[in-house]
Amino acid sequence: MAGIGTSGFGGEDGRGALKKRVRKGIPRSFEVAALTAGFGTVAGVDEAGRGPLAGPVVAAAVILPVGCSSLPVNDSKKLTPKKREQLYERILDCAIDAKIASVGTVSIDKMNIYRAALTAMKLAVEGLGTKPGFVIIDGPAGIEVDIPQLTLVGGDARCF
Repeated sequence: MAGIGTSGFGGEDGRGALKKRVRKGIPRSFEVAALTAGFGTVAGVDEAGRGPLAGPVVAAAVILPVGCSSLPVNDSKKLTPKKREQLYERILDCAIDAKIASVGTVSIDKMNIYRAALTAMKLAVEGLGTKPGFVIIDGPAGIEVDIPQLTLVGGDARCF
């Protein structure tokens, strides 16, 4: 489980190297900092469906090129369904790679919603055709993949 807690990215909380880079004038973007640090491609991963406690929990992992930062991506819960659908198409058109994975209700009942969300995120990252060099997770906990990672609560609003 390499990378849980951002192994290789500046200490226990993963923010030490990023803070140093910001002080040195390197962009504040977590993705750009990871790329500058030599990690290669960076995937972002987030889940949906944990709140309602009904139906599956779904996660998406996406690798976007640096030039794709013009997308108005933020917290999808703040978007209208129509805007969310439009962004979905634009993200897929721009993405280097993307994968959606889900964990169903039977599994959720067996493992609990929290672990199911982490499992869905893990499956999404592992399902990418392009293995990322670094993963940024929207949430407080890492996932069990052998890839360096950074956990960011509110990461969907703080990245790219």
